[in-house]
Amino acid sequence: MTPPIPHWMHSARIPGYTNIYEVLPNEARVYGTESLFGDWDGRVLLLAQDFAPIQYVLKQMAEGETDPFRHNPLMQTNKRLIQHTAHIRESDSPSSCGILYGSALAGLCKDDASVRGVLPSRGLAIEYGARVLSYVVENMPNLKVILGLGSVPNAMISELMEPACDWKSARDACRAVHTDDGRTLVFASHPVSSTKREVVMERWNLLAGALCRSEAA
Repeated sequence: MTPPIPHWMHSARIPGYTNIYEVLPNEARVYGTESLFGDWDGRVLLLAQDFAPIQYVLKQMAEGETDPFRHNPLMQTNKRLIQHTAHIRESDSPSSCGILYGSALAGLCKDDASVRGVLPSRGLAIEYGARVLSYVVENMPNLKVILGLGSVPNAMISELMEPACDWKSARDACRAVHTDDGRTLVFASHPVSSTKREVVMERWNLLAGALCRSEAA
């Protein structure tokens, strides 16, 4: 179950973004993608870059969607994540699947309509996202593996969890990084990147192997 949303998340305001709690003040989730994988007691945290531009949320609201801050099941990214996690999910229920799926910028939704491109107020946005990530890690008591899906989440995870880690070298070598507190970090590319399938699978196998080792420990 999602822990209570702290005041500092509700009140965050960063130029170039709309905080999801500005338009949905009663929203109870940290990540919109918890609707796909939302197990806070899970052992795995998947971290992408951001949720969606605010126009997507507003369009959903205008069309009468009762839960506009949720994953889009038609997105190729989400379809691929469902495929990649098939062998590690503990159930088909989002709240007990063993995985929490979030994004580096959490509830910050870009004000422009661009899904890609330069992040507005990049430094401030990443600083806020890192604070959210710290909060999330503290509230996942069974967390064993964090997998980053792209350069922004990879850098954030590396700086927060393992300051001396060269995430690019670890990603390119398909090598997991083990932290002093017993967690495993895996650095991957965005699910719809042009990365070769065998490389993609090797990185997901690192995650699966880390989970197997945690069970045996």
